[in-house]
Amino acid sequence: HSGYKESSKTNATNAKLKVFMDSGNAQKYFSLYPNESITLHGPFGTSSDNITNWAVQAGDANGLYVEVVTGIAGPTES
Repeated sequence: HSGYKESSKTNATNAKLKVFMDSGNAQKYFSLYPNESITLHGPFGTSSDNITNWAVQAGDANGLYVEVVTGIAGPTES
């Protein structure tokens, strides 16, 4: 969460970014505050192993500038 509303980073915001772990359940999320980031390592298990299970939502009606980077699946669990 960049702490800004757009990529030019001219309008700061204190809005939170909600990260949903189950896009079908509005109660399963955690929040990132301005200038926070997180790295999630897989595998996540069968209940959240599909990209369609994840979603983000801006806590500001005008949006937030965020960067999401995805990669290949991590090592299998032992």
